[in-house]
Amino acid sequence: MTKNMKIMTASAIGTVLEYYDFVIFIILTPLIAPLFFPAQDPLCSLISGYAAFAMSFLMRPLGGYMLGAIGDRYGRDKALSLSIVLMGGATLVMACLPTYQSIGVLAPILLIACRLMQGFSVGGEYSGAALMIIETAPKERLFRNAAVIPMAAVLSVILASKVTKIWALDQNGWSWRIPLFFGASIAFVGFYLRRFVGQSLSDQKLRKNQSFDEGKLFSRENLYPLALMTFLSGLGVMVYYVFTAYIIAFLTNEAGWEKGQAYTYSFYVSVGAFALMYPISKLADQSLDPWRIICWACIGLVILPIPFFYIVGEGSSFAAYAFLPLIITLFAALVLINPLAAQLFKPSIRYQAMAVSYTVGASLFGGTSPLVNAFLSHHTSLPFMAGSYLALVAGGCVVLLRLKK
Repeated sequence: MTKNMKIMTASAIGTVLEYYDFVIFIILTPLIAPLFFPAQDPLCSLISGYAAFAMSFLMRPLGGYMLGAIGDRYGRDKALSLSIVLMGGATLVMACLPTYQSIGVLAPILLIACRLMQGFSVGGEYSGAALMIIETAPKERLFRNAAVIPMAAVLSVILASKVTKIWALDQNGWSWRIPLFFGASIAFVGFYLRRFVGQSLSDQKLRKNQSFDEGKLFSRENLYPLALMTFLSGLGVMVYYVFTAYIIAFLTNEAGWEKGQAYTYSFYVSVGAFALMYPISKLADQSLDPWRIICWACIGLVILPIPFFYIVGEGSSFAAYAFLPLIITLFAALVLINPLAAQLFKPSIRYQAMAVSYTVGASLFGGTSPLVNAFLSHHTSLPFMAGSYLALVAGGCVVLLRLKK
């Protein structure tokens, strides 16, 4: 196995494992919430559980800032190894936590602390893993190699959903802890793989960076790249959350679909985007201008959302599946964001800049998208307004891309 293949494998496996640990909580929330946030109204317990999930987004920018600084100063591999250890440790503690019935109010406090640590950890994961690949990839395979990380992030969600179905999970027993123990154990496997790859790297720019200057991150020359990548990264996370998570609630509540049908549609979006990311990356490597691909994808995401939610909200399953190839294509095109972001920042601040812009965008736009969509749909009594927030952020991306020199 070549050095590039080792780096790609370790980075991808680490990303799958770390994102698995992060998303497994949201899948288990309906089971965990009554055990840690007991209330007479089950809905209150569920909302409290989802609030714990949302709180982790508050720690993402801090994690991106601090782990990014470590990665720029001491080496990408060291920051990524620390990130996966923190994630695995928090998941292991969560799997062992006593419930509210055993230790009272301390149970939800400890659970929230674990979620905050997971949010901090994942803040430095995505961009760092991408950089490990981007900075060692041959120029002619840059976009194809870099596609491994977003593909791994999508794969982690598929893995998490399948693992929870292997066991018959129940609220009153202990089986809900099994996916957490599984995630913690494989996270430490990922740590071993990353340490092995880190020790094999000889490229000086991935090792200790003596030119690191924390103050330069927010210098005037970096403000535009930071703004552009914050919007693009936020758009990528929004597209994923809207068309794989929020779409389930929309199809069941507004379009009258059965829940199983809605989950199947979400699954098709994930698998379709996963399958198309590599071919689009190959086009960017061989023939098409990647900036042009991103720009057209953003324009498509300005036009698509409102008509999609309007037509599908009328209950047409045929229309939903007719839109599916376009949704998958636009989603998959955003796979090009990471290598383009790396072009905009100097190596001395690249990890920190990419991590901060990604986590701020993910928290500001991605983390708020389900809530904003539900609010717009409910309070305007116009279900198609759920697409307006996504279209607005995509429009901001188009404007910023037009300003690019």
